[in-house]
Formats: sequence, C-alpha cells, structure tokens
Amino acid sequence: MALSPQLRFRPLHLALVVVVAAALVPLALAGFDGSFDKYFQFAPYCKGQYYCEREGDGTVAISAHWNKVGAFDSYGQYQYGIFSVRMKMPAGYSGGIIPCFYLISGNNAGYKDIHDEIDFEILGAKNPREMIIHTNLISGGQTNLEQFTFPFDPSADFHTYTLIYSPRFIVWRIDDTPIRVTLNQPGKPFPSSPVQVRASIWDASSWSPLKPNWGNGKVTAKFRDFDLTMACPVPPTGKRPACADEKNRHKAPWLFNLPPRQIRKFKEFRKGHVKASYGWQPIQ
Repeated sequence: MALSPQLRFRPLHLALVVVVAAALVPLALAGFDGSFDKYFQFAPYCKGQYYCEREGDGTVAISAHWNKVGAFDSYGQYQYGIFSVRMKMPAGYSGGIIPCFYLISGNNAGYKDIHDEIDFEILGAKNPREMIIHTNLISGGQTNLEQFTFPFDPSADFHTYTLIYSPRFIVWRIDDTPIRVTLNQPGKPFPSSPVQVRASIWDASSWSPLKPNWGNGKVTAKFRDFDLTMACPVPPTGKRPACADEKNRHKAPWLFNLPPRQIRKFKEFRKGHVKASYGWQPIQ
C-alpha cells in the first residue's frame, strides 16, 4: 500500500533530521540503570496478582487470562523525550491478545480533541512469526494507523521498542531501526500534550478475527531494561520542561534530529515490511 504523505522523506525533511550519530551515544548511556521501580508501578488493580509479576532478573511479566489483564504505568508525566523498553512477546498461540507499550495524555477518558496517544500494539496471532506491529497515533479527534510485519520472531528473545516524541516528529523504532516516522506538518493533527508512559496486555476478541484460547492458560508478555533517561519530566508546577523547548535543542539534539544511519535503516525496513498505511481517519 502506498505510504501516507507524512511518511515520504523529501530533501527538505532530510535536511531537518540529519545529525552526526556519534553525538547521541554518551547521552543515551547517562544515568541508565534499567530499573522498573525507578519509573513505573503496576496498575492498582493488579498489584500482587498472578497476571502482574516480577522475575528475579529485573523482568516484569504482565498477562491476560479470562477477564484479568496486567498493566503498569509511569509515576509522572513527560513532555517529549525518548521512551524505551525491551519486550518479549508471548510464545505459541496468542490470537485475540494485544501487548502494548504506549504514551497517553493525562485525560484519557474519551477519544476527543484533548486526547493524544502514541502506540506500539502487537497483534496476537496463531504463531509468533505471524504477529503484526500495529503503530497508532491519536490526536485532534483523529487516528493514524500503520501496520508492519516482523523481520524476526518477537517471542524468541527481548527486543528494544522505542518511541521518540518530539516537537518535530514522532518515531517508532525497534532495536536500532526506525520503522515509522510522522512529521509535524502544518494543517495535520500532531500531539502536544504531556504524556504518561504505559504498558498493558488486553483482550481484543470483540473485534479480532482470532479469539483467545484460555484453555492454554494465561498469555504473557515480558518487559525489562526500562529507559526514560532521555525523557523530559513535567515539573510539579506543570510548566513546560526546559528540555522540550526548541531553543534548547543543543542540549537535547535527539529530540530534533535523526542520524543518517537510522534514516537508511528506516528506508530499507519499509521496502519489505509495510503491511498497511491508512493515513488520518476520524475516530468513530
């Protein structure tokens, strides 16, 4: 399917998103410890339950089983930044189940103009190699969806899933490969709200053609190496954090630029893995 206009890199866009890749390396390592407890907490309804569990190596497991689903979210909110976690998808049959890692604005009661959301959702399948990467952007009462196939078995090992939320663009990245880039373009919806970071696993059987097989037991996704060191926390005053201002871009270049090497990987990935690109649609 043809790419939506905001995903075609034109020379002008390339000029906006080029920076030396080496400049990002020391910033990415600063202060990182990968701890779940540093940034996150389990959702209140699942603390201590079998569908929200800790493992001895720092891994957190959240599961879906019948009407029980696991989730966790960040303590605070962030205005732009890089948000990463390593995830391992469920092994075996996972039809009708969707593990997610996403950013969501503080008011999430309804999908209206004040609601912003940036999602990684992994659509369950008969076997892991058939899982679909579902990337969704919600803003201004509209949704913009793109889907991709995996170049690897997402249940065989942990892989890094990263969301880059900046004033100029949003990037969905797996390991070191950007798979989707949406630019902030005049006249198009684009998020601007502070967001909370969340992960969940949920039952999508109300619309999924595949249904969960609860006879096989719970379906589990695993998370580790939680990294929000390059995110911009919203201060207690609620004011816009300094690191989110474009005038300070020299202090946070990762919010305004993509390295040339990642642009090459982005183009190569999309040659063989784009399943669908729908463009902006009103939320029903």
